[in-house]
Amino acid sequence: MTHLHSGMIGWISLGIIATVLWIYRGSERRAADERYVTWTAIFFVVAVPIYIAVWWTANLPFRAVSGAFVLLGIVSFAVWLVRQAARIGYARLTTPQLGAVVGFVTFVVCIRDVRHLAVA
Repeated sequence: MTHLHSGMIGWISLGIIATVLWIYRGSERRAADERYVTWTAIFFVVAVPIYIAVWWTANLPFRAVSGAFVLLGIVSFAVWLVRQAARIGYARLTTPQLGAVVGFVTFVVCIRDVRHLAVA
């Protein structure tokens, strides 16, 4: 289970977030009202290695807390992404931008299913 969680929820999530930030104005400065996405990304970069390390400890309460932090980061980023796409206008999104928003929202829904399997 450690390999599954560290790969899919951890490192792949970080890669997806980095790609989405690049697709959505990666080289431009963020507006003042978008600064929380920068803090969300930094939070996520710190939370993922902790989350992965916790899976090796087999400490269930600590695993639950660290998983909640990672999930909070993922959902916070998804909220920013949906708001960003709506601000641009879904009809004006490029194909990669539209694919990123639809794919990331689907990813958030799939994480719920993976967490369900981890408990079983």
